[in-house]
Amino acid sequence: MPDILVRGVSEKTANALKLQAKDQGVSVADLARKALDEAAMRAERHAALDRIEALSREMKGKWKGPSSLEMIRADRDRR
Repeated sequence: MPDILVRGVSEKTANALKLQAKDQGVSVADLARKALDEAAMRAERHAALDRIEALSREMKGKWKGPSSLEMIRADRDRR
């Protein structure tokens, strides 16, 4: 597993992380690892949403069939 070294963290931030880690019963490294994992997942989700929005804009107006609402109504009417 790769290591990441973060230099120049303020004393205030370092002390806050130490307190949080102590309160949660984990190490500062565990706390930082969790925060980095969550940040990376958020970035991946945002990138995926950006791709979906781009595809949606690209496809807008190209669908010639019924809307999803019309398809659901038609399906319900068949029952």
